[in-house]
Amino acid sequence: MFLKLKRKIAEAVSEAAGVALEEAEASVELPKGQFGDVATSICFSLAKQRSPRGDHSPNSANLTSEKKSPVALATEVCAKLKLPAWVAEAKTTGPYINFFLSEKFFAELAKEAAADGADFGRGKRGKGKTIIEFPSVNPNKPWHIGHLRNALLGDSVARVLSFSGENVERADYIDDLGLQVAQSFWGYLNLGKKPEGKLDLWLGGEYVEVSKRFETEEKVQQEVRALVKEMEEGEGKNAQDARALVEKCVAAQYETAFKFGIYHDVMIFESDILRTIFEEGMARLKENPGIVKETEGKNAGCLVAKMASPEFAAMESPDKVLVRSDGTATYTGKDVIFQMWKFALLKNDFAYSRAISQPNGKECFKTDAKGKPMKFGKAARVVNVIGMEQAYPQKVIREILLSMGYKKEAENSVHLSYEHVGLEDARFSGRQGTWVG
Repeated sequence: MFLKLKRKIAEAVSEAAGVALEEAEASVELPKGQFGDVATSICFSLAKQRSPRGDHSPNSANLTSEKKSPVALATEVCAKLKLPAWVAEAKTTGPYINFFLSEKFFAELAKEAAADGADFGRGKRGKGKTIIEFPSVNPNKPWHIGHLRNALLGDSVARVLSFSGENVERADYIDDLGLQVAQSFWGYLNLGKKPEGKLDLWLGGEYVEVSKRFETEEKVQQEVRALVKEMEEGEGKNAQDARALVEKCVAAQYETAFKFGIYHDVMIFESDILRTIFEEGMARLKENPGIVKETEGKNAGCLVAKMASPEFAAMESPDKVLVRSDGTATYTGKDVIFQMWKFALLKNDFAYSRAISQPNGKECFKTDAKGKPMKFGKAARVVNVIGMEQAYPQKVIREILLSMGYKKEAENSVHLSYEHVGLEDARFSGRQGTWVG
């Protein structure tokens, strides 16, 4: 109904201002409540169309040709308006023309809402896809309230966009190769304890204990780093058992998600990123002249993204390392390749298998080398729900896409950021166990 209203107001503005219907429709907006129900900003563009010599655009022939301010033009256009049936009154506020809707409009709106019920306002299914990545919690501990904030933000945006008619894919990035997971897996192998109760809670408790030993015991450090290497290589029993433990932890985390009505479509495991799309993505990055291997200085031997745009000019060290001198990729290095996959900029793709049957009746799938191809990814827009501390890396990803010629993809890379939830005198920390209680 609002689209019909917008069209009728645009037609009236088009006729009164002598502009194209498309231009008039683009100027229609929702003002603050005290200024009416609908408004048009058409008089700004009308003022720009008139030169200091008094010339005017062909579309504005029905208005006087002398140069006028947007405020004066608003008064002139408002006087010429033929109000649609749903509009009771039109008034100017500075350069804006504000429309006040009639009782008839609200009566018909109420009837439509009653008839449509829960579907009132639902948009028609459109083309294209929006991938929303959230909450991407490390799979070795339970969610705390900070993780829940991320999940609720991602889920809420997914619900709103889906209701509006967008094709939404809810994705969860599972970091199954990180140091934290290796520490928890070391504890699972060496502390002699059997899992009890909800696995993510049990693993979180072990992680607190192992992280303390990791900080002080060299033997533990060496053994954990050896596990990281085995997990990254993906061969042998330890790699398989670590992946299995991670999947069980994620299933336990999702029990929490389900209590809040939060569901996903697909889990993308970091190990599968490294084994499926990483090599192709890195080869593409190396073709970019803005990404170089440094030969001297603190980043000698590293593959570095040079941040040359004015946005980074004020930074003391704007360049971002993508691959360290030892050949291991940084988080940003992996994230930019993952972003390329989301936009279907890579030829290689994942295989998938069923992961979890969810209470909403839908299956959540996971990347799986033994699975089969499915239609995940291939987004027109990507929303990454990540904390404010990731603002710089997210800008780097957009800048790299721009430097590779992917302007549309860069513009459609959205970082939905937020500040962290804190305790009265500390921050939540999985390593320190401040989520307990």
